[in-house]
Amino acid sequence: MKIGVCGLEVPRGKIKYSDERLLKISEKFPEKKVSPYFFEFTDNFENVSVIAASKEGLLELIIQDMEKLEKVRENSEPQQKKILEKCLQLLESEKILCDESFSEEEKKYLTNISPLTLKPVALIDEIDAPEDAIKKTIAKANLGFFYTTAKKEIKVWLFKRGESIIECASKIHTDLARGFIRAEVVNFKDFVNCHNLHEAKEKGFLKTVSKDYKVQDGDIIEILFHI
Repeated sequence: MKIGVCGLEVPRGKIKYSDERLLKISEKFPEKKVSPYFFEFTDNFENVSVIAASKEGLLELIIQDMEKLEKVRENSEPQQKKILEKCLQLLESEKILCDESFSEEEKKYLTNISPLTLKPVALIDEIDAPEDAIKKTIAKANLGFFYTTAKKEIKVWLFKRGESIIECASKIHTDLARGFIRAEVVNFKDFVNCHNLHEAKEKGFLKTVSKDYKVQDGDIIEILFHI
């Protein structure tokens, strides 16, 4: 995932996320390859999912949004102008758009315009290390991690909290979502106290879930599917 950076002295480019849970899970499967998650810090905001900014950087983002929305307002329709004026009032009060409530119609219109602060923006202290910046940004964007241990690889995946097992299965491979039958799930907080998945099952921690299951941060997932 790409993280836009504004006003922060963090190294640009890819950085491996230091995931303590992934390390502990890998200790249970010493024979398997471990694939960590990588984030990328960038100055280009166009294709980022979230933004990390210092106080000064946040003000810079607000100013950019105001300039953009004022320009769009010049040639907008009356209903659109109302939405833009609402946003401009918020921005003038140094409030970022991602923290405000909008109707579905307003969200749709604003998404097309793509103001920067409509993306989740995490306020980061200048002294924060890259890993701290990542953790705060993940929290701001309401993201979490789930894990898979299938075949010869242990892998970590990023997901939006509240997503279903089907939505998360599609991140792994479209066939898993298309042919989903059921999944076996154990959360890290339970699995860490077991030697392996067999013990987790014996203790009742490993549960079988259907397609409506909402994935939880720290879930270790194995999907049964048929195409």
